[in-house]
Amino acid sequence: MAPRFRIALYIGSLPGALVVPWIVFAPLEAASFIRGDANQDGKVDISDPKFTLNFLFLGGSGPPCPGAADANDDEIVDISDPIATLELLFLGSRSLPPPFPSAGPDPTRGLGCGSEPPQSLVCRPDGPAVVLTWAVPQDYDGIEVLRDGDLAAALPGDAAAYTDHPRAGGTHDYAVRGVEGSAATDEATCRVAGLPTNRPPTLILTAPAQGTVVEADSVQVRGRVTDDNEVVRIVAAGADATPQGPPPVPYEFTATRGLLPGPNLLRVQAVDDFGRSTFKDVAVGRPPLIPVGGKSMGVALDLSGTTGYDEVEKIVRPFLNQVPALLNQAVAGVELYRGSVLGVDIRVTGNRAEVPGAIGFDLFPSSAGGGRVGLAATFERILLFADGRSDFGFLGTDNWAATFTANNVTIRTTFAFNPLPGGAGLDIVTDGFTVEIGSSSTSVSGFLDPFGIFDGLVNFLAGLFQDEIESQVKAAVQGAAEQQLVPILEDAFSNLKLNLDLADVSLDTTFHDVLESGAGLSLLFDSVWLGAVKDPTFPPFPGSSARLAPYPTFPLAVPVGHAVDATISLSSDTLNQALFELTASGLLSTSLGLADVEAPLPLLLGTLATVLDERLLDLPGVSETNPLGLRVAAELPAEIRLGEGALGRAIVGQGAIWRYFKGTAEPPAGWNGLGFDDSSWERGPSGFGYSSDPGELRSVRTELPDMPGGFTTLYARVAFRVGSPAALTGLLLHVEHDDGFVAYLNGQEVARANATGAPPAFSAVADGTVEPTQLDIDLTPRRALLRAGDNVLAVQGLNAASASSDFVLVPELLEPVAPPAGTLGRVPAVIDVRDLVLTFVADTKGDGVGTSDADGQADEVDLFAYRLDFSLQAALLLTDGGGSMPPAIGFQMLAEDGPDADAFPDAIVGGAQGLRIAVAREAIDMRTTTLIEFAQLVLAILGPSLGEALTGFELPSFPIPELSFDLDSNGVPDVRLDVVNATLAVVDTTGDRRADWVCILSNLRAAAP
Repeated sequence: MAPRFRIALYIGSLPGALVVPWIVFAPLEAASFIRGDANQDGKVDISDPKFTLNFLFLGGSGPPCPGAADANDDEIVDISDPIATLELLFLGSRSLPPPFPSAGPDPTRGLGCGSEPPQSLVCRPDGPAVVLTWAVPQDYDGIEVLRDGDLAAALPGDAAAYTDHPRAGGTHDYAVRGVEGSAATDEATCRVAGLPTNRPPTLILTAPAQGTVVEADSVQVRGRVTDDNEVVRIVAAGADATPQGPPPVPYEFTATRGLLPGPNLLRVQAVDDFGRSTFKDVAVGRPPLIPVGGKSMGVALDLSGTTGYDEVEKIVRPFLNQVPALLNQAVAGVELYRGSVLGVDIRVTGNRAEVPGAIGFDLFPSSAGGGRVGLAATFERILLFADGRSDFGFLGTDNWAATFTANNVTIRTTFAFNPLPGGAGLDIVTDGFTVEIGSSSTSVSGFLDPFGIFDGLVNFLAGLFQDEIESQVKAAVQGAAEQQLVPILEDAFSNLKLNLDLADVSLDTTFHDVLESGAGLSLLFDSVWLGAVKDPTFPPFPGSSARLAPYPTFPLAVPVGHAVDATISLSSDTLNQALFELTASGLLSTSLGLADVEAPLPLLLGTLATVLDERLLDLPGVSETNPLGLRVAAELPAEIRLGEGALGRAIVGQGAIWRYFKGTAEPPAGWNGLGFDDSSWERGPSGFGYSSDPGELRSVRTELPDMPGGFTTLYARVAFRVGSPAALTGLLLHVEHDDGFVAYLNGQEVARANATGAPPAFSAVADGTVEPTQLDIDLTPRRALLRAGDNVLAVQGLNAASASSDFVLVPELLEPVAPPAGTLGRVPAVIDVRDLVLTFVADTKGDGVGTSDADGQADEVDLFAYRLDFSLQAALLLTDGGGSMPPAIGFQMLAEDGPDADAFPDAIVGGAQGLRIAVAREAIDMRTTTLIEFAQLVLAILGPSLGEALTGFELPSFPIPELSFDLDSNGVPDVRLDVVNATLAVVDTTGDRRADWVCILSNLRAAAP
């Protein structure tokens, strides 16, 4: 049997060879052996150095007696030992250190072979388990039980029995030995054959059902576990549901799990007494904002009553240009007047109409109330030409012409938009049109009076014609407006869409409501997600990040340097829903092969796997040099949080390690300066705080549970280095605070908020209560305070009261990053990535993993997986799109390291401190601490490459839809309004200081369709 070894991994190199690892063994002391007899066949020959070389470099089994394999007696089994044996056999070396050439005890302490074992060892099968019993002939410090050469258990020195749970059935060799100090006895051995294979536990989840939508903020997870022996651990959605004592089989369990807004993936694990694990996942969540195929209002368009209507008025311009033709149609051939004057029949018939002057049009907020919009169309002049005829009976007839001139003609009405059922369009209801004429005149030409008896009636007739013709003109204009203008407006707005086309998914919009106020016109849209082929491995529940917030107040009180004609608004839920749909279609899924990664250490991963667990190499076809592959997949969607954080290379980032002093007394003088010794202060990562609201603890990494009732101020300082202050592109202090703070740079105050005092006393409180607030202070003008080399940022945080329910202090010092060319506006954002799972897989055919699989047939075996949670620094950008492309909302993420060079790019907020690692699942039974240590080692090795992979995925751009109007409903836009200038703004509609809408304040311009 192979004894137990203490194994250490070294990285080194041999002359003229590649860098290779070697293994140092420190076994427990043993009894007699022959020096150099590495394979323990009772003699020293060529098979011994071959055995040792096979072990060291080809993955062969370990020497049964390390003391014998240690040919030069330096207490290390390495390359020098087979060399010493070869020199003995072929180069005339006279001897090896004793015991040699005969067997005997090792005269030096260290590597050896053991001595007398326990007595009367019996191995008895008990189902898939093995019961071992033995007699203890003397007192031991401990008892060790080995199975197939591996340590199975370390027991007290007086133990006389052990029940083992081998995973596989078949035949197993057991050994039991006593331990005294650093020495071990010889081994008592036995063999068990014909064991049945242990089966993993069976896990059935009875509630909740897959895809359940839960209204409450928690859910009960229930299930049943059966096993062929005992269940020793059950973890249901993070809650321990392990039974107390041997449970009945099957075992029913219940656990309560709190739910985050949106989708939640609940994982249940059951482990039996053999260490076999079974996992089940169930996806549940809160009600979604916009489920696929469902509708909800998350997009809106506001038209400014002062400027935006001016642009929208252009959609009615085609109607205005058609006014002359419409009037012609209304009066041509129409009898405008017919009557008898002194026995003479007179008829006036319309001929044609002309509009020679300017035409004006105005939409405006109406004071009539009831959601009405005002409309006024003005015509500088309208000319109506008519043909007249006088019938004098037996004296004959006379034909003549009349010209009617109307000056300053105005059409007025108020109307309301009423969405049709199902979002099919809009119905416009008017309050009736009125036509006003400022002044008018009538002239008559070609009027003949053969006897001159009617000359005195010409002026009278002209006045008569004028009144009648004016009435007819008003009727014609009003009829044209009712028959033409209303349908044009209905068609124009009914064919207005605010759709988002994101390639894999699209958002189709229909009218939800139209609101009018003294500030403008608001059009609210229902939204329906279309497309999106789901990744079958992604949780089925299409959740959203939060419930829909109230629509933002219009107009937005955001200063901009350009006219604002219209505001396009997207709820943050709509943005997150888009990200969810794209994540569900595999956006964040990728695969990496460890062999393809340039590791900063010359480490052979096959050896690393050996150190971790030799069983990894027992899988069929796994290569010793690279048995592992890596698969990265999102199990839950990322979440966009608006208006938090600032994009920049971190000089002092989130998670940086600070020294802090709780304000129970005044700190020593100079605490905020360079020369202060803070070694006695407590140490922890930023941010600092406490709260009963889990959302407020999102950025808190050093909690202060003793602050309530204990102290109201916190003093914190952090040292950092700057190569050249003048080379910095800028300097930005970003502080999330609740309630107040004073900040110092190398001892000089540079910023404060909600704090009084110079400086505030240790017992001071903030000037008032605020919720967690993001504040950015441009310190570029104070850059001279920095010096090349060491610097100190110090902050005193103040709570509003000793009994306050919360306190948050998260300071960052950043070098701002300039936005890309063509950026119209940007707002800070944070992208939270939850449950990104890194799965290590073994290649069972030895033909490559993932995309490198030679035959294209997946044969990977999942070994274990880690779940990562982290946040990405980001800015939400509004870009001009470039060329003929429309403006678009996109993301800017920092993918390069700043002055605080760490294992990860600064896109991961706080670097490695901001990364939470947890074991997601394991296919082999291993200690969680071992897996976490391995994860940390791998992430340290792969840090830059993995960071690049995580930050390199491209989040989609959200194109800003053009405002186009199809006036004739032929499917082709007749009028288009393009976004010329635009600014991004975020809005908090709920008062919780968290942005829930992002708004594009835009200047519009009419363009050819």
